[in-house]
Amino acid sequence: MNIEVFGYSVLSAVLGMAIVFSFLWLLSVMMSIIKRSFGEKPQRDDSSSSTASAQEIRPVRMEAHAATESDWVIAAVAAFLMEEAMDSRRSALAWVHRETRR
Repeated sequence: MNIEVFGYSVLSAVLGMAIVFSFLWLLSVMMSIIKRSFGEKPQRDDSSSSTASAQEIRPVRMEAHAATESDWVIAAVAAFLMEEAMDSRRSALAWVHRETRR
């Protein structure tokens, strides 16, 4: 490999990453400015009103309908096993040329 080509590749990669990170930083600054201009302010640390308001906002979960993490894991495993057991599961066989399939 030519050293000039390698140097150009490294320079392009570093320049590309610098552009991406600077653009992300610019977006972050713009979001902060927009938050300040439209009045989104951090909440006060008032312990008496914050506990009362947090309890009012928080919905009550019914234990009969509440799904725990283990329920989600069981559902994911069941979906995986059902996919494996299906006759029409995903396959790349349709993309293989018919003459080479035999």
